Amino acid sequence: MPSPICLPHGCLPPLSPFGDISPSRGEVVGRKPHYLPFIRDGSAVLTGLLLFRRKQTMTYILTTPPTAEPITLVEVKAHLRLDDDHEDALLASLINTAREHLERETGLCLLSQSWRLCIDAWPRDGILKIVKYPVQAIQNVVVYDQTGAPVEVSLEDHLLDGEGRPARLWLRDPPVPGQVINGIEIEFVAGFGESGVEVPDGLKRAMLLHVAFMFAYRGVVSLEQQPAGVPDGYERLIGSYRLRRL
Repeated sequence: MPSPICLPHGCLPPLSPFGDISPSRGEVVGRKPHYLPFIRDGSAVLTGLLLFRRKQTMTYILTTPPTAEPITLVEVKAHLRLDDDHEDALLASLINTAREHLERETGLCLLSQSWRLCIDAWPRDGILKIVKYPVQAIQNVVVYDQTGAPVEVSLEDHLLDGEGRPARLWLRDPPVPGQVINGIEIEFVAGFGESGVEVPDGLKRAMLLHVAFMFAYRGVVSLEQQPAGVPDGYERLIGSYRLRRL
């Protein structure tokens, strides 16, 4: 459990980061109670205050995968100097594996794909951070009330910095969710584009090296166990695209 910040008697702040505090009930009005008061002798006098900083939970769900791959079967066979089609099915699977591995390692979305982001509450500063990159557009935002009914949020005047890392989304006066867990859902599209032409060359080069590496060990490592490793030079190609955390 995170360490609480204790405020002594008489030091009650006039405004919390989560909403207005009602001195009569000792709760946060309009938001879930994060301030936990101590009541003395059953009275409404606050003798202390605890503030627990809760980490925001963010769940990403892929709703529509990309319809193509950043590198083609023809490009891979040319890289491997293969002329026949005996290994085409295997190579297609290895291309998919290489893309998924690169996306997991970097947080990138190489080709256009749709995602759903589920969170419990809006950020205190009103700016929602999305770690997928690059974000092309916000499709839909839904907030669930206390009965679990969805309420669609207007996207009018919304601001999106889809090229930032992380991407940032701001909405004007979004409603507070009544559902405690995953009360907010944001549907968005992310990716460099619809085809591999729009994907940076260094990332495609990394994928070619990775496919060749996995293909070389196809007799030792089964497809289900791939990727078993990455080749030399792979990290140098993708390193600048990793999301650095301070």
